Amino acid sequence: MQHVTDWLSVKGSSVEKIVLSDDNMVYPFFIKDLDSLCAFMMDYDLNSYDKIWFHRYKRIVTSSSNSFRNKIELFQKEEIRTLFDYLLSELPESLFVIHPAKIDMNKLVVLKKAKKLGMIIPHTIVTNRKDEVMGFINKYGTSVIKPLSNCFSTVYEGISYSMFTSIIDKEMLVEHDDLLFPIMVQEKIAKQYEIRIFFLAGSMYSMAIFSQLDDSSRIDWRISQQNNNLIRNVPYLLPYDVQEKVRLLMDELGLKTGSIDFIRSEDGDFVFLEVNPVGQFGMVSELCNYSLYHKYADFILSDKNND
Repeated sequence: MQHVTDWLSVKGSSVEKIVLSDDNMVYPFFIKDLDSLCAFMMDYDLNSYDKIWFHRYKRIVTSSSNSFRNKIELFQKEEIRTLFDYLLSELPESLFVIHPAKIDMNKLVVLKKAKKLGMIIPHTIVTNRKDEVMGFINKYGTSVIKPLSNCFSTVYEGISYSMFTSIIDKEMLVEHDDLLFPIMVQEKIAKQYEIRIFFLAGSMYSMAIFSQLDDSSRIDWRISQQNNNLIRNVPYLLPYDVQEKVRLLMDELGLKTGSIDFIRSEDGDFVFLEVNPVGQFGMVSELCNYSLYHKYADFILSDKNND
C-alpha cells in the first residue's frame, strides 16, 4: 500500500492513512445526522475525500475465556463493528476504490459462479461429517482442506502461527469424532505449476509459480515464502479464452481489481481456485517487472475522475 500512496503523492494527490481494527478503534467518532450521514473519524470528514482505498478491517477473534471482562470486551467490539459497518454501508459506493462489502467474498459463492461461467474448479464438499470426508477421499484420493473464510494467523507466546492449505487423508481422521468442525475439502489437483493473476480494470498481470520444484511449496506455495525458500516465478500470458472467463467472473462479482489463483494441471487444464479482492500484488509486480504500484495509482486517479 505504501508504494501506491507514494505514487499518488508524486502525482499531486494528498493522501491520509487511517489504521482501523477492533483493537484500536478508539478514535473520536461522530455521526451527526442519520439522514445526511455527516461522519467524522478523528479530525477527518469522510465525506470530503475523492476516494477511499479501504484495504481490510481487522475483525474480531473470539476468545475461549468465559470471564466476565472478556464477554464485555467482545460485546464492545461487536458494537464498534456494527457502527463501522453502518458507516461503510451508508457512504456512496463510488467513494471507494473497492467497496468494503465486496472485500470478504464468500469462496463457495465465487466457486459456483466460476463453474457457471465454464471454468474448471476442483471437486469440492463442505461438511462436518467424518464419513462424508472418508467417502470423498475414497473417490478422489488424498485431498486438501482449506478455510471457508480468510486464512487465520496469530502470534501466541512469542510464536507465530499461520494457516495454509493442507493435506487430509483417512489416517488423519481415524482418531476424530464422527462430527467435525465444518471444513471445505477439495480434490488434490496434480499440478504443473500455479498461476497468480492480478486483475486491474480489465487487464491481467499473470505470474507462473513453479511450486512443484520445492517440497515445501507443493501443496501451498506461500509456505516457501514463510520459510524463505526461493521458487521460480516468471511472467505468464493467459490463453485468450481463460482471460475472457476471468473478465466475466470479475464483472459478475462487481470487482475492478483483485488477485486470482489458478492451477495448471498435469492434464493441461486451467483450474480456478479463488479470488481475493484485496490480494497483495507486490510480489507479482516486482518479480515480473509489471510496475503495478504506478498502474494502481493511475487506476485510483482515473476511477476518481470518472465518477
